[in-house]
Amino acid sequence: MQIPRRSCVTLLLLATMLAACASPRSKTPTAPTAFTIDAPAGWEAARAAPGGALWHTRIKIDDQHFPSLVSLGAAPVEGTADRSGALSEETARKLLQARLNNPQQVVLTLELSQRELDGVRCVAYTATQADRYDPESTEARRDYRHRGAICPHPRDGRLYQIFVSLVYVRSDGAPPDRAQQAQADAAVDSLRWTR
Repeated sequence: MQIPRRSCVTLLLLATMLAACASPRSKTPTAPTAFTIDAPAGWEAARAAPGGALWHTRIKIDDQHFPSLVSLGAAPVEGTADRSGALSEETARKLLQARLNNPQQVVLTLELSQRELDGVRCVAYTATQADRYDPESTEARRDYRHRGAICPHPRDGRLYQIFVSLVYVRSDGAPPDRAQQAQADAAVDSLRWTR
């Protein structure tokens, strides 16, 4: 049996397109050239907000525990730095509280410090959240650990949030995620602003 030439060409084109989609990219440029960040190897790219980048990976310990989710991303957020190009901790705190407070989760901790990313002074943060208690829910309650930074872009002062989040089922406890955290740290450290 001979395969028609037209079918061979169609299969070849389809295979080429699939291979191109599946091949990892070392850098992911985002938005109108606002920044680049190295994508962690083996992480799954996800749909991000306009002008942002987002990746996920799962941590599965065994069949007795729910898999945990680690997310890494960078995206523009509402606001700009002051005229000097600086971002105050108070402005960052208000922005983060607004982003983290919602009807489903409660913020347990929010700590701020200073950090530099590619020569830009940022406000770094760590935060923990938990699902609110709902006596009528049968779903497992989750805990959330977030860390990252809010940074003004050096070109125009627009604010960007760079974040790493871990979501896990509370009853399972936090998973050992050292490898994923090291990959996320390397990706965050790779961020380069387009100047």
